[in-house]
Amino acid sequence: MLAAVAFGVTMAGITTYELASGHNLSGGRGTTADDSGGSGAGAHAERRGE
Repeated sequence: MLAAVAFGVTMAGITTYELASGHNLSGGRGTTADDSGGSGAGAHAERRGE
């Protein structure tokens, strides 16, 4: 239970930082949560327009 709370607090802090700065932690635009949609190589290629 404590781990879940710590995870939630950490993700909320990261998302707050990303929204305030306008960039995700890897330097891209948007938030890490925006970039996490889909899975596998096909989803990544699709987002890149390949």
